Amino acid sequence: MRLTKFIFIAAATCSIAVSASEPMAPVKAGKSATKARDINGFALGMSIEEAEKRVTVTFSQGELVQSSLNGVQYDFGVCPSGQIYRIESRQQLGDFIVDKPFTDRLNAQLIEKYGTVATGSPDNLHWALIEPVRYSDGEVHLFKTNWFSVMVSAGEYSPVSLDMKMLDFRICWEGKEASNRLPRDEAGDKIIF
Repeated sequence: MRLTKFIFIAAATCSIAVSASEPMAPVKAGKSATKARDINGFALGMSIEEAEKRVTVTFSQGELVQSSLNGVQYDFGVCPSGQIYRIESRQQLGDFIVDKPFTDRLNAQLIEKYGTVATGSPDNLHWALIEPVRYSDGEVHLFKTNWFSVMVSAGEYSPVSLDMKMLDFRICWEGKEASNRLPRDEAGDKIIF
């Protein structure tokens, strides 16, 4: 019986330690991995209601909303606040050989809109923002808070597609931190010693 009680206490302590180490907020907010924070006018931080006015929703469950507009497929990640924190798009470009003139033109267009590329190859580009983040346990660690990737893919017998993914965790963290403030403070007021 004593061993069982010890295991339960140890398990409870471990689960508290794991949940207490969630990223909560950037130490200094406001930076961005890219100059533009949208894909085809769908912006990070936009409300899902605003986005749904422009697209045809094909699936929606939990935080995922899938949709299409003019042949382009969009997946949105939505925070509990209703703000978009992740945008993914996939568009079919047709049957052709991806060559240097195509990737040079694509890269020039991307750099003009989104800014200098952080890493990657001509058909697989990445922008990233790594910054100090304060975790719920008070510790500060580096974390990739905001990023954008663009990939051109083509199979031998499939058309060329362009996949883009833009994400900013900070959008949900801000809402989570704000919604946690009142219940946290109320809980602190109830403590009796």
